[in-house]
Amino acid sequence: MKRIVWILFIGLLSTPIVIIVGACIIFFLWYPQIIKDFKHSVSQLRENTAIYDHRGQPYTIIDSIEDRQIIQRQQVGRYLQLSILAIEDARFLQHRGVDIFRVFGALWTNLKERRYLQGGSTITQQLVKIMLLSPEKTLHRKIKEVFIAWALELHFSKWEILEYYLNTIYLGYGNYGVQQASLSYFNRPAITLTLAQSAFIAGIINKPEAYLRLPKNFKKSDHSYFPNNILVQALRRQRKVLAQLYKHNWINQAEYEQATQEKLRVLIPARFPVKAPYFVQHIRMLLKKRHQLSRISSSGYKIYTTLDPALQTIAEKEIEKIFQQGSSQFEQAALVAIEPQTGHVKALVGGKNYLSSQFNRVTQANRQPGSAFKTILYATALEEGFTVNSRFTDEPLSFEWQEADGIVSLYEPRNFDRLFGAEREQINADGEVYYEDAYTFAKAFEQSMNTIAVQILNEIGIKKLTQKAQQLNLFLRKEAGLCLALGCSEVKILHLAAAYTPFVNQGYYSEPVFIKSIEDSSGKTIYQHQPQKTEPVFSEWTVHQMNQLLRGVVLRGTGRRANWKGNKHFIGGKTGTTTDFRDAWFIGYAPELITGVWVGNDDNTSMKNETGGRSAAQIWSRFMKQALSVIPDRPKAPPLAYKAFPTCRVSGELATYSCPDVSNFHYPAGQLPHRPCSIHPGFLLPENESVATSPFTKTLNNRFSRKTPPKIAPPIPDDE
Repeated sequence: MKRIVWILFIGLLSTPIVIIVGACIIFFLWYPQIIKDFKHSVSQLRENTAIYDHRGQPYTIIDSIEDRQIIQRQQVGRYLQLSILAIEDARFLQHRGVDIFRVFGALWTNLKERRYLQGGSTITQQLVKIMLLSPEKTLHRKIKEVFIAWALELHFSKWEILEYYLNTIYLGYGNYGVQQASLSYFNRPAITLTLAQSAFIAGIINKPEAYLRLPKNFKKSDHSYFPNNILVQALRRQRKVLAQLYKHNWINQAEYEQATQEKLRVLIPARFPVKAPYFVQHIRMLLKKRHQLSRISSSGYKIYTTLDPALQTIAEKEIEKIFQQGSSQFEQAALVAIEPQTGHVKALVGGKNYLSSQFNRVTQANRQPGSAFKTILYATALEEGFTVNSRFTDEPLSFEWQEADGIVSLYEPRNFDRLFGAEREQINADGEVYYEDAYTFAKAFEQSMNTIAVQILNEIGIKKLTQKAQQLNLFLRKEAGLCLALGCSEVKILHLAAAYTPFVNQGYYSEPVFIKSIEDSSGKTIYQHQPQKTEPVFSEWTVHQMNQLLRGVVLRGTGRRANWKGNKHFIGGKTGTTTDFRDAWFIGYAPELITGVWVGNDDNTSMKNETGGRSAAQIWSRFMKQALSVIPDRPKAPPLAYKAFPTCRVSGELATYSCPDVSNFHYPAGQLPHRPCSIHPGFLLPENESVATSPFTKTLNNRFSRKTPPKIAPPIPDDE
């Protein structure tokens, strides 16, 4: 009997040892699998792809199901790290995954209050629940949680575990990790949060959407920030965090008092709409098609772009403003702004409202540019030997054109006003009216004369124009014939705006650039934009002449609404209006920026007298006036050597006091006009005098002009 009792006694004593030994054997056999499963879970974390602006600052995200930006612990502010430790696991550095003292403390508190008030889980245990286990509260799951927590503490350092935790905790409204929460609630990276903001985020960890619950009838459109009455519970939790920090002597009294007095403004998170939605949409397309990245939103890429947030905001407001006025004859508008020297796209608005239409009219729509394309035609003509004082006659034209099917058609181009030169009132710089059917190359461009544009194309040939256009990434329909001179071949707004870059970039074309570089989730650069070395598309002298012509359009021609009072910038541009007012354009520039504006209807219906010199030019003017005030001036290219001579804008010869319309034309050595005006004979104007203003002039019996200028401002001509 005694022997049996002794055996039972030994058995009872050895059972715990056997259990412990067995548990240890199971633990160490299970340990490699635990670490493997955890690492796999970490690798599967969804991370937002972040969009950075032209300065390398975070701008917006291409969000996934879980909004998260993974960062290193060193990128989390000290106050935020301490706040989370203070409220979630103050003894984090003392325990090995399970805090026995905290477990018994929580048990005693809950028994005393007869309800669940306090949990005993450490940060390591919370990480286990997030990454590997279900949220169910069972004894079996709790035992697994303890064993896994021990395993993680054996394999990883405390700081590695904390970093994983900071990147995985859920903080409400789809925000995972402290970086995304910081940006969402305070629009600041986690490293820059104040003590008060840090304590706020730490305080909502255990049930964020309960502390920040919005009423069912709450309208996000009416509020940017959480109302104070909704923040009551969250602010109580914040005070508790601050009290814990002070209790542990992790902050001093001055820091504590300053944090309790700080007034918080907490943003209401909004996943939609994305900032600069049309720009981001195009970025997504480039990532998929050009860079072959199949999974974008949850891969943690960092996309460094060319976007300028200040210019983007101005562009969006100006497009919105034109529709708020309520008098527009069009349903859509689009704008793109490009830095001409680099091709960097600084701002892009692809339509009136992204939520109602995701079709990007800047990058996806093919529209007829009308006379906005004449800039390319005239520059090509200058390359082929034309000069600014080349003379043309505005007269009815008729061309036979053989279609692809062999049918011969008649092409008779008309001017916008259906008139020809001798019937049309012309207005000179003094506001005086005269009548004439002869035009110089320069004046024909300013007034956007269709008949003369077609004459120019007929002389240089369609092949020369299409080849030059291809160098500018514009691919024209050759079968369209001579109407190419009037912009009848469709182009994209982005491509036409970029085609103007040589006129600001000493003849070199700059291809539009949206993405400067791409980094993967590990920080490795997988793409870096490298500018391509190219040959100039136009000579420097052609560029110089086109600058004078394009400036003339906004000073005297169809684009006068693009100028603004008090403007001290050198600006130039060209209007464009297509048949039946289906499209209206203004493409213009200053040395710092090229901007293209288009207005029209998606169904290609008429806009009832809406021309490029109206709304499009006005949008351009308002945008550029503000844009040039916020971007730095760019040093001007050294001017070319030239001679400026008063030139008759009718004959193209040296101007006399009898000439009704005179401008200083620029000429290189060897191209100076040698004879006085043969149409308006008289005394030559002195060099550098642009208009006939001497008393002697007023006494001449000039049959081409009225002696009394009109009392009202001269009408602004439009174009087709």
